[in-house]
Amino acid sequence: MSSISTIKAVSKLKELNIKVITPSSLSKILEITNLNTVYKIIRRMEQYKLLERLIKGKYILSDSNVSDFEKANIILSPSYISLESALTFYGVLPQFTYSITSVTTQKSRKYEINAKEYEYTKINLNFFSDYIKKDNYLIATPEKALIDLIYLASKKLRTIDFSELETSAINWDLFNKLRVKINYKPFQNYIKRNKL
Repeated sequence: MSSISTIKAVSKLKELNIKVITPSSLSKILEITNLNTVYKIIRRMEQYKLLERLIKGKYILSDSNVSDFEKANIILSPSYISLESALTFYGVLPQFTYSITSVTTQKSRKYEINAKEYEYTKINLNFFSDYIKKDNYLIATPEKALIDLIYLASKKLRTIDFSELETSAINWDLFNKLRVKINYKPFQNYIKRNKL
């Protein structure tokens, strides 16, 4: 495996504007059927710091301009940015959050990648909704991010200090339309208790 092949691989990926690279996608792009050769190219690209490994089998080009929110969507799919990260993004939560928080329909998990923590919390498939595409990532609306946080707080998986929230970005009519869809008694009781 010569370095020319590595350079050719990077050029091809840039030419095609490919952001997420997997061994199978690289195999198709470079028309290489031997997976050992594909893994050698990936190792070489990592060695030369041309590729950044997100998780096993998922990479991005090192010089590609991929935000932390985009990375979060790539690392685990399906997922969307929600909870504290989305609320901070919209200015509802004033403090900066260390973790990039997302919700998923898969099991809850955390990844630490390049000193950044990506946290995924499982929610019911029926509640996996009301997110938008912004730039190149999926993020909950402000109302849904708050609903997700309250839902998890009602399950004792999160805590909320309502006195810290700056709720001017919340459309309460939309919030109420979303909250009635959540058919989970502890959630509804939590809303009543906190007079939302």
